[in-house]
Amino acid sequence: MVGAMSTRHVFAATFVATLVLNACSAPAPTPPAEPTPPADEPGELGQTWHNIAGGSETALLLTDATNEGVLQLVCARSPARMIVRVRAFNVIESEERLSFGLDNEPTVFVAQTQAPTDGVEAEGPIDPAFLDRLVAAETVSASYGAQSLGPLPAPGREKAETFAAGCRAGAAGT
Repeated sequence: MVGAMSTRHVFAATFVATLVLNACSAPAPTPPAEPTPPADEPGELGQTWHNIAGGSETALLLTDATNEGVLQLVCARSPARMIVRVRAFNVIESEERLSFGLDNEPTVFVAQTQAPTDGVEAEGPIDPAFLDRLVAAETVSASYGAQSLGPLPAPGREKAETFAAGCRAGAAGT
C-alpha cells in the first residue's frame, strides 16, 4: 500500500509541475500578417486596378491575373451617371438591386436586367459622398441577389482620386 501511495504522489506532483511550467511559458509567437500590396501592384490573385479615361467617360477597372476585367466603375458624361459592371455575376431578371460596398458601407445601384454585356451592369447618380469614401476605402465588394464579390483591395488613394476628379468633371459638364 505504501508503494501505491508513493506512486500516486509522484504522479500528482509531476502533473501539477507540468501544469505550472506550461502556464508560465510564453505563448507561441504569432506569425506576422501578410501585408496588403499597394493598389498599383498585383494583389494575391494577380488583381490590379487601372485608370481609364476616354472622351465620354472615366473608369476604374480591376483586372485579374489574365488581364480580364473583373469589376469596373464608370462615370459616364452624357447623361452624367455612375455605372458598376461585375463580369462574374449572372443577370437575374427579377433582381434590380446591386449593392457596391466601400469598407462594408453599401451603396445601391439599379441593375439593368436587359444589358447587352457580360455579367451585370447597374447604374446610379454620381454621388460626391461615394467618391470621397472611395478615395479613403481599403476594400470594395459587390452583391447582387445571392451572388457576391469581395471584399477586394480598393484601388488606392492616387487611382481613386484620379477617378473621382474625372467623375466630378463629368458631373459638372466639363
